[in-house]
Amino acid sequence: MPAVRRVSIDVGHPAHVHFFRNLCEILKREGCEVTIFARGREHTISLLNAFKMEYVSIGSASSSMVGKAWRGMQFVFRMRQAMGDRIPDIFLSTGSPYSGVVSRITNRRHMATLDTEGAVLTILLLARVSDSILTFSGVEAPVKGPFVKVDSYKELAYLHPRYFSPDAAVIRELGLREGEYTVFRIARYEAVHDRHHKGLATDLEMLRRLIRQAEKYGRVVLTTEAPLGDEFKKYQIPIPEHMIHHLLAYASLYVGEGATMASEAAVLGVPFIFLSPSHRGYLDDLERTYGMGYTIREREDALRKIPEIFENHQRSEWAANRRRMLSEKTDITKYFHDHLGEWAGWEEPSQATL
Repeated sequence: MPAVRRVSIDVGHPAHVHFFRNLCEILKREGCEVTIFARGREHTISLLNAFKMEYVSIGSASSSMVGKAWRGMQFVFRMRQAMGDRIPDIFLSTGSPYSGVVSRITNRRHMATLDTEGAVLTILLLARVSDSILTFSGVEAPVKGPFVKVDSYKELAYLHPRYFSPDAAVIRELGLREGEYTVFRIARYEAVHDRHHKGLATDLEMLRRLIRQAEKYGRVVLTTEAPLGDEFKKYQIPIPEHMIHHLLAYASLYVGEGATMASEAAVLGVPFIFLSPSHRGYLDDLERTYGMGYTIREREDALRKIPEIFENHQRSEWAANRRRMLSEKTDITKYFHDHLGEWAGWEEPSQATL
C-alpha cells in the first residue's frame, strides 16, 4: 500500500520536472495516483513529453509583474477545477504559491522546497500557504516560516548515481570526446529574483573573450535561452533537452549564467564558473565545502579563473570531491518518499525513516 493515495505535483520549470520525475515513478509503481499540473514555462512541456509523463496543462507563465498576478489567479482556478472531487492527500511543489493556495482551499497539506533566497515576496507568500518548506544545504530563508533544513542539493533528486548514469554514446554522436570540451550556458533573465540582471546576451564582446579563453583548452559547446548572433551558431549543437545531463557529465568545465546547471555540473563532478552579480546559497556551499566551483561577480575575473582551473587542477580531484559529497548528502528523492505519509498527516513522525 502506498504511503498516500493521491499526490498533486506542480511544475513550472524544466528543473521541477527533473526534480520530481523519479519520485513520480516510484509512487506510481506503488499504486499512488499522481497528478502533475504543468505551467508551460520554457521547455517544461517538451520535457514532460520527452519523459512520457502525463500532465494537466494549466497555462503559461508571464514575464511582467501584473501578468504574473493575473496568471497566478488563473493557475489556482484551473488547478482546482481540474482535480474535481479527486482531492489529493498532499500537494508537492518546488516553491509554488499556487499549489499552496489550492491546498488551503481543499484543506490539505502543502510541502514545498526552497532553493533561492532572493524572491522575498514570493517566499513570504509561500510561507503562509505551506505546512513545511524544505531548504537545502547553504540556503538560508530570508523570512520566518515552517522551514526544515535538509542536508542535500535538489539536483541529487535526479543526478544521484541511483537515478542517473551518463551515457558516453550521447556525446560521441555529437562528435565530442570525454573531458575535452567546456559547456557554456547563456540565460534569459525572467525570474522575479533575476529581473534586474543583464546577461552575456547583452555583452557579446565579453562572451567572445570567454569563449576564446576556454577554446585554448578544448572545444566549446554553447547552450542558450536568449537569441545570439549568427557567429555563435557554430558553438551550438542539436541536443534534446532531456539529454543535456549526459553532455554536462562528460564536460571538463561549465561556464554560465544558469545557477541550476552550475549545481548540476558540480554534483556530476564537473567544476563550475557561475557568472552572476548575486550569490546562490547552495552554490556557495558547493564551493566552500567541496571546492566544486566558483561564483564570479566580475566577468573579467572569469577570464583569469578559466586557465587557473585547467592548469592547476586535475579531473581526479573533482571526482574525489564528488565522491565525498555523495557520501555526506541525503538522497532527496528517498527523503521525500519516506516522509510523504508523515507530511500528509497519515503517520506519526517516528514512523517515517530517513
